[in-house]
This record gives sequence, C-alpha cells and structure tokens, in this order.
Amino acid sequence: MNNLLLVFANDDEVTLQLIYSINALFSLDDIKPLLLKLKERSDLPNTRKYLEELDDEGLFGSVLI
Repeated sequence: MNNLLLVFANDDEVTLQLIYSINALFSLDDIKPLLLKLKERSDLPNTRKYLEELDDEGLFGSVLI
C-alpha cells in the first residue's frame, strides 16, 4: 500500500482515490506515518483536505513522529 501511494503521490486525485480505497478495504493504521507526510504537501490540496478531516476525527492522535 505504501508503495502504491508513493508511486502516485504526484497526482492528487489518484492519491486521494487510493486513500479512499485503502480506508474502505483495510485500515489506515499501517500507513499513518506516510499519510502524515502526504498531509503536509501543498501540491496535493484534495488529499490534504481529506487527511485534515480525518485528523479532526482523531486519526493521527496516536501517531508519534
């Protein structure tokens, strides 16, 4: 999963759709560190917005950086 996100991390819409799919099929717990990095990227505005919404719901509360 990490590799897929890294390969497509330059395309905001593809990255966002991959995160939706991973969240629906599995869990985002295993890729939280990568998601935190993606959340900081200004070139992925839709992905960033979605991850900020998940952060507001507490997704990243237990992640130590």
